[in-house]
Amino acid sequence: MQAASTEKNPCNWKLPPGVGVPVLDEWAIKGIRDTHFPGGPAANGSKGLFKDEVTNEHLQKIFEAGMEDAAPFRENKDFYYEKEFDYSEVVGFTSADSGATPTKRVILVISKYESVVNMFPVR
Repeated sequence: MQAASTEKNPCNWKLPPGVGVPVLDEWAIKGIRDTHFPGGPAANGSKGLFKDEVTNEHLQKIFEAGMEDAAPFRENKDFYYEKEFDYSEVVGFTSADSGATPTKRVILVISKYESVVNMFPVR
């Protein structure tokens, strides 16, 4: 799997101060697929899941939409930065514990070290 690269101008991206430009690379995609796709080894009823048909290219588009969204990143309890945003279409389902309802809302989590930590559908 090759690292996904962006053709978007990062100057449009809303980054917290001191945070490098994140890249949705092969490791981030693997972690998202393992945890937030049906049948993933770490997927369970507490996690929002992307629809099966979401491709790596689609994940890249969702990531870019999140980076361009006007909502600010906020530091979380693990010292990562996250933001919640609406994508243009339904991309997955809330956790089974929350009713597994279709959603276009996504949480994007990045580190200050230019990496995507996680991305998943949420209520």
